[in-house]
Amino acid sequence: MHGLLGFVISMLPVFRTNTAYDRWWEARKLWGALTNNSRNFAMKLEAILPSFEKVQKEFLKKIISAFAQALHIHLHREKTRLALLMNRHVNDLHKQAVISGEQLLFINPEL
Repeated sequence: MHGLLGFVISMLPVFRTNTAYDRWWEARKLWGALTNNSRNFAMKLEAILPSFEKVQKEFLKKIISAFAQALHIHLHREKTRLALLMNRHVNDLHKQAVISGEQLLFINPEL
């Protein structure tokens, strides 16, 4: 009886450790995806807007790099508007005919 109880109790930390590692690995994959999507989004915008105003490009660079911090705040249930601001800005570029409909579809997965 004591041997069986000892075995069961010793297995609990193993399951907790495996679960923690699985959660860490999933977070690592998501962080990598966020990094790749941010980089791809910036490269696509650079290709689409080569002669666009420097001020607008600087705004987009800052807002893309700030997205990870805003996501952290959002996940901790604090208010953030950065994702909405990014979407509005890119849609405004589309309305101003700076970005075509095809280009908007091209950058949409990263946006």
